[in-house]
Amino acid sequence: MSFCQFLLQVTVVLLVSCNPGSASKNSMPSEFSSSTHVLESHTPTNRYLRAYTTSEGDNEERGISVKLPTLEQISNTLKSSKRKELEGLLKGDELVGDAFKKLKLSTMPIGNPKTQSIETKDVVKLFSSTNFKVWSDHVSKWSELNKKNPADTMLTALTSVFGEKEVAIMILLSKKSWRTGTVVKDLEKAQFNKWFNKILEPRRVYEDVLGANWRLIHGNPREKQIWLDYTAYSMNRVAHH
Repeated sequence: MSFCQFLLQVTVVLLVSCNPGSASKNSMPSEFSSSTHVLESHTPTNRYLRAYTTSEGDNEERGISVKLPTLEQISNTLKSSKRKELEGLLKGDELVGDAFKKLKLSTMPIGNPKTQSIETKDVVKLFSSTNFKVWSDHVSKWSELNKKNPADTMLTALTSVFGEKEVAIMILLSKKSWRTGTVVKDLEKAQFNKWFNKILEPRRVYEDVLGANWRLIHGNPREKQIWLDYTAYSMNRVAHH
């Protein structure tokens, strides 16, 4: 069942549940007649309301009592349905890169196309999307089958799509958001570990990987922060070597 069909069925069920017309087979004629008489005779409002007062037992007998699902319950149901639909697109042994494209993650924007600048809100939206979470779970299963590190596998796939510098900036902008969970921090650790194992000093990362001018370091806040974070990581690794 598609996501749109499921949403339509939920709407129909709610409308049917809320229809009081089927509450009682014989109540409509008498109640309609009574209400007409009350309005024509100018019955005071309090008496008009009392004419419709029913006990809890009457409500139960007529079937009027309806317990509707909350918005949160509906939202969770829809999310669960969407997740299952996305999972159905992937095969168990689907290559990580192919799965990324099937879930349309490669077409999701990560910034402003006019300025070519990566934006925090877009990156967080990507990493916190249901599509990405489904892909992340698939990466974990695929990595277990192929005896790979999930974070390394994910980093390689993202780098092949966006580029190494771009992924580093995406990690920087989104790692402090609660919406992205721990996956981005795992990606940062995998990237720093990759640079460290290549024996890349922090300045080389700044100049060669990030492509920034060392003399203009204070004018490149994003690249500078990545350099600072990687410097701290490198020093910690050396200290505990």
